[in-house]
Amino acid sequence: MKRLLILICVILNFSITARSSELRILIDERIELTSIAFRLADAQEYVTDCAPTYLKEVDDYFSKYKNHPLIKYIKELRDNEQFNVGYGLVASSAFLFDIKHGHIKPNLDERKDLSIVYHYWPEECMLKYLKLLDSFYVDTKFERFWNKSVEFRDRTKEESEKVIRTNMTNMNWFDEFFSCTPETVNIYLAMANGLSNYSLGSLNIFPDNKFVIVIGCNCEADRAPAINQSIMNVVPHELCHSYGKHLSKSYLSKCIDSFKIIYPDICQQTKLYGYGDKSPKTAASESFAELFADMYLTYIGYQFVGYKIAEDENRGYIWMSDAIRFMQNFTENRDEYPSINEFMPQLIAYYNELPGRWDSLMKKFAARTPYVESTYPAKNSTVSADIKELRVTFSHPMIDAFGKRKLNGYENVVFQGVQHSPDNRTIIIPLLKPLEKGKTYGFAIPAAMLVSADTYHRVKEDYQFIFKTEGDRQID
Repeated sequence: MKRLLILICVILNFSITARSSELRILIDERIELTSIAFRLADAQEYVTDCAPTYLKEVDDYFSKYKNHPLIKYIKELRDNEQFNVGYGLVASSAFLFDIKHGHIKPNLDERKDLSIVYHYWPEECMLKYLKLLDSFYVDTKFERFWNKSVEFRDRTKEESEKVIRTNMTNMNWFDEFFSCTPETVNIYLAMANGLSNYSLGSLNIFPDNKFVIVIGCNCEADRAPAINQSIMNVVPHELCHSYGKHLSKSYLSKCIDSFKIIYPDICQQTKLYGYGDKSPKTAASESFAELFADMYLTYIGYQFVGYKIAEDENRGYIWMSDAIRFMQNFTENRDEYPSINEFMPQLIAYYNELPGRWDSLMKKFAARTPYVESTYPAKNSTVSADIKELRVTFSHPMIDAFGKRKLNGYENVVFQGVQHSPDNRTIIIPLLKPLEKGKTYGFAIPAAMLVSADTYHRVKEDYQFIFKTEGDRQID
């Protein structure tokens, strides 16, 4: 993995000279309105507690409106399997109206193309939704809440803008990589969205030279919604969706048959990440965005890019490390391939080889994934209560991090701090409190804490460490 990261740095070392696009960071009343409405309708992607102080204000103010006709209609739309009303379509709906003189005013005729939106959310349903949204806006006196929350918004924008502008200092990388320079890149901070993020370019409702991205506030800072450094796994990804929209239109159809073959093996992992349209086409589009985003993160020297690549593979894109190596053919031949546009036929050919290489890729992925080789005491064994430490040995050297979660029905093991063997494959757990005789002890080690030091992959699932202690011996 370390050699791979060095390779990426080399292959991305090309001239960045193009004029960079204008990056604007905004907070919009319309996005908060639609997000809060879907939160009241119990839409799972909009029910979050990432910013508890602000969201308590939301719930305290709006909870009495949970039976409003708008909320009932949203639930009706979501229960209808013919539609797909949720996720990014909700965010897009915020741009289908303006707020003027205290009312919702549809602006549908100003949008470039609504055919994709109407495919999932029919026009007559959209018009009824906007009419009820106007009623909700008036009945709840939403403008009063919006004005009341101005301090939250100011702190959110200030803190989040620091994170984004500190890390997104190379917008011209995207311009040159994709041979595309949009007039504006608008990043909207969605205070009530939590972990949900959307690039709205694929919906085709905006001009081609205007990119719109909605980023959820995934944490709290100074009691206001904010974003933290982990969002840097997200912003480049969403930018790549916007910049690469034309690539998706031109090339996804050329590799979709290959994705249909491998999709059954990756669908469970990709579905865990909440894509509204769960399909081979979505998986293909997301994998391209992840690949291009990983290249950007490496270029800027993002310190966690190794973890990001490994996490992409954990999400089902098990070819990501291999694909990044393949991209060397692009960066070492820039005279022939001035931008990714010219190289796409090669990349599509690479993707079409995946089904034939699948068994080999699966074996490589398994080899990169750490697992618990053994424990002392051995799992479910019985040992003396006099032991002074526990041990967990892994298949790989591990990052110096550890945690535990209590298991119901088992005695708790008390320890404080752990030690690591010289090769970092064994975690040694000195016991802080003596064990008792005749007891069954157990705790879970969260998978998120168990990361390989050489591949950056984590174990597949939480590990349950369970053992018994001997009771008093009977004397005949």
